[in-house]
Amino acid sequence: MKNHFLFFLIVANFSVVAQNKCFEFVKNKIISNIEKYDSKKILPYYSEESKLWGYFDLTTGNKVVEPVLKKYKFFSPYIYLDFESDFESKNLNFENCRLRLYVIEEKFKIELPDTVLAEVAFNFSNNEIKKVKEIDGFEVDKQNNLISYNKKFYDNKKSDTRLSDFFKINNINYALATMDDHFTIVDQSGKIIKELKSKVSQPEFLYRDENEAFFVTEDKENNYKIQSIFGNTNSSKVSFNEILDLQLIKALGFSIVTIKGKMGVYDFVKFEWVIEPTNKFKIESLEYSSNIDVYDGDIVKTKEKILLNRKESDLYIVTEKNKIFDLKLNQIRPRNL
Repeated sequence: MKNHFLFFLIVANFSVVAQNKCFEFVKNKIISNIEKYDSKKILPYYSEESKLWGYFDLTTGNKVVEPVLKKYKFFSPYIYLDFESDFESKNLNFENCRLRLYVIEEKFKIELPDTVLAEVAFNFSNNEIKKVKEIDGFEVDKQNNLISYNKKFYDNKKSDTRLSDFFKINNINYALATMDDHFTIVDQSGKIIKELKSKVSQPEFLYRDENEAFFVTEDKENNYKIQSIFGNTNSSKVSFNEILDLQLIKALGFSIVTIKGKMGVYDFVKFEWVIEPTNKFKIESLEYSSNIDVYDGDIVKTKEKILLNRKESDLYIVTEKNKIFDLKLNQIRPRNL
């Protein structure tokens, strides 16, 4: 029997007057000061005097936007602004004002949310059982959507498939199979290629290249390591206590990691340290500026796509003391700060 649940999606409404006030504020305070610059080179800086963030042009070193934000934001290529949380509310009287500032065809644009009252019906019936067929392995379409699979890959308790993270190498499809007490990589014929030793959580698929695929696994001591599937590449033998941004690895191949209380930045494509683990300073976040959306495109990331994203992006770390550095640990700031 199919179960239908009805949800009402209500997006906060605010008047045309409020929209215009938001638009004019951002236009006057931010856009008018940066529209002649390359947004990739417009970076935040922190003012100790006001305790707020402004923007400066990296090429000239000149400040271009006075400190107005409570939190740093990098153009990547978008920045999202919420007037209640991002600006000093005591100086503004905007409610429910949220917008996205972005660059298209070298021009800055603003998107304001539409007023929406939508009735959405979600069908939670499970059709996975219909995909079980008399085949040895599994089949996927060109978009890596699962079409059919053997009943051994069907989980009766969860009424769902055990297969996920599909990828293709040398015209053969592979998938991660989550069995009752272990994880394996299987090919399209159902053959087990490799068992992934992850004692706690499900392995996380990072990316593939022409001859290899890489997963993050977690052992019973909650340490993380990289496992290659076919042994064609010498992947990292380093174990990490934490990997703080798996999604950024899939887009740009970097993440902040921790080892024995020290923080560093690791390159998961070259399998080497970019910033060696240290306790001399604390890295608050790893940020990037870019003229492209590095998360756009396929969910399954490839090494080729990651390297292309890197060519269009600049990466920075922000420390707990509100200082910004590039990955060579050169401090990034305006000339007169």
